[in-house]
Amino acid sequence: MIIAGRPEFAPLPLTASQYSGQIADDTQQVFFTTLERQYSKNRSVTLQNYHWLFLTKTGEGWRLVTIYSQLASLEPAQVPLPPLETSQGTIGQAVRLWLRDCEAGTLR
Repeated sequence: MIIAGRPEFAPLPLTASQYSGQIADDTQQVFFTTLERQYSKNRSVTLQNYHWLFLTKTGEGWRLVTIYSQLASLEPAQVPLPPLETSQGTIGQAVRLWLRDCEAGTLR
């Protein structure tokens, strides 16, 4: 990863026809992009990926609920790939480590 963009905190509106739980939902949505570079066959490709992060506040601090990512296609002319659940991938791991470090007070 080269850089992560500034996060956006405005949630996407959910329609009334979607599921509405009996318990108050305090899940927060965060949108961010990453710029990544991959190398193959003596060339580099720069990819911009989009991430939709869901966090919830617990008694122990913020916790990751899930992440959906739309990854860039390696070929510019191809149709964008559909979003994937990526909580167990490298971005999910990085978010969990970042949250842990913030809770420990090592980051601001």
